[in-house]
Amino acid sequence: MTSGRLTRTRRAAVLARRVAGARVALDLVDGRDTEATRSRYVRRKPLPFPPGPLRSAVIQLTRNRLAAADRRDGRRGIWLGLLDRLGLGFDS
Repeated sequence: MTSGRLTRTRRAAVLARRVAGARVALDLVDGRDTEATRSRYVRRKPLPFPPGPLRSAVIQLTRNRLAAADRRDGRRGIWLGLLDRLGLGFDS
Protein backbone atom coordinates (compact mmCIF):
# COMPACT_ATOMS: atom_id res chain seq x y z
CA MET A 1 0.00 0.00 0.00
CA THR A 2 1.40 3.41 -0.91
CA SER A 3 1.33 6.25 1.53
CA GLY A 4 -0.35 9.54 0.77
CA ARG A 5 3.00 11.30 0.85
CA LEU A 6 4.44 9.08 -1.87
CA THR A 7 1.40 9.67 -4.04
CA ARG A 8 1.74 13.44 -3.62
CA THR A 9 5.43 13.18 -4.49
CA ARG A 10 4.65 11.27 -7.67
CA ARG A 11 1.99 13.79 -8.63
CA ALA A 12 4.42 16.65 -8.06
CA ALA A 13 7.07 14.94 -10.21
CA VAL A 14 4.60 14.40 -13.06
CA LEU A 15 3.41 17.99 -12.83
CA ALA A 16 7.00 19.30 -12.85
CA ARG A 17 7.78 17.24 -15.97
CA ARG A 18 4.68 18.57 -17.73
CA VAL A 19 5.51 22.15 -16.81
CA ALA A 20 9.07 21.71 -18.09
CA GLY A 21 7.76 20.26 -21.35
CA ALA A 22 5.33 23.14 -21.74
CA ARG A 23 8.11 25.67 -21.12
CA VAL A 24 10.25 24.11 -23.85
CA ALA A 25 7.29 24.15 -26.24
CA LEU A 26 6.61 27.82 -25.48
CA ASP A 27 10.30 28.65 -25.92
CA LEU A 28 10.21 26.97 -29.33
CA VAL A 29 7.10 28.92 -30.35
CA ASP A 30 8.67 32.18 -29.15
CA GLY A 31 11.92 31.36 -30.97
CA ARG A 32 14.04 31.55 -27.80
CA ASP A 33 17.51 30.04 -27.91
CA THR A 34 17.92 27.95 -24.76
CA GLU A 35 19.85 24.81 -23.93
CA ALA A 36 16.64 22.80 -24.10
CA THR A 37 15.58 24.20 -27.49
CA ARG A 38 19.03 23.45 -28.95
CA SER A 39 18.76 19.79 -27.99
CA ARG A 40 18.59 17.42 -30.95
CA TYR A 41 15.70 15.62 -29.26
CA VAL A 42 13.65 18.78 -29.45
CA ARG A 43 14.77 19.90 -32.91
CA ARG A 44 14.40 16.57 -34.72
CA LYS A 45 11.14 14.86 -35.47
CA PRO A 46 10.96 11.32 -34.08
CA LEU A 47 11.03 8.31 -36.35
CA PRO A 48 7.35 7.56 -36.98
CA PHE A 49 5.88 4.17 -36.26
CA PRO A 50 4.53 2.37 -39.32
CA PRO A 51 0.77 2.43 -39.82
CA GLY A 52 -1.32 -0.07 -37.91
CA PRO A 53 -1.73 -2.86 -40.50
CA LEU A 54 1.97 -2.83 -41.40
CA ARG A 55 3.00 -2.74 -37.75
CA SER A 56 0.66 -5.64 -36.98
CA ALA A 57 2.12 -7.69 -39.84
CA VAL A 58 5.69 -7.04 -38.69
CA ILE A 59 4.82 -8.00 -35.11
CA GLN A 60 3.12 -11.21 -36.29
CA LEU A 61 6.11 -12.07 -38.50
CA THR A 62 8.46 -11.54 -35.56
CA ARG A 63 6.33 -13.70 -33.27
CA ASN A 64 6.26 -16.43 -35.91
CA ARG A 65 10.05 -16.32 -36.35
CA LEU A 66 10.62 -16.38 -32.58
CA ALA A 67 8.42 -19.49 -32.30
CA ALA A 68 10.35 -21.10 -35.17
CA ALA A 69 13.66 -20.29 -33.48
CA ASP A 70 12.39 -21.92 -30.29
CA ARG A 71 11.53 -25.07 -32.24
CA ARG A 72 15.01 -25.07 -33.84
CA ASP A 73 16.89 -24.96 -30.51
CA GLY A 74 17.42 -21.21 -30.63
CA ARG A 75 18.88 -20.91 -34.13
CA ARG A 76 17.73 -17.53 -35.36
CA GLY A 77 16.89 -16.94 -39.00
CA ILE A 78 17.44 -14.02 -41.34
CA TRP A 79 14.61 -11.85 -39.96
CA LEU A 80 15.66 -12.14 -36.32
CA GLY A 81 19.30 -11.67 -37.31
CA LEU A 82 18.38 -8.44 -39.10
CA LEU A 83 16.47 -7.20 -36.05
CA ASP A 84 19.46 -8.07 -33.86
CA ARG A 85 21.86 -6.12 -36.11
CA LEU A 86 19.52 -3.13 -36.01
CA GLY A 87 19.36 -3.34 -32.21
CA LEU A 88 15.69 -4.29 -32.29
CA GLY A 89 16.02 -7.98 -31.49
CA PHE A 90 13.93 -9.78 -28.93
CA ASP A 91 15.81 -12.43 -26.99
CA SER A 92 14.44 -13.78 -23.74
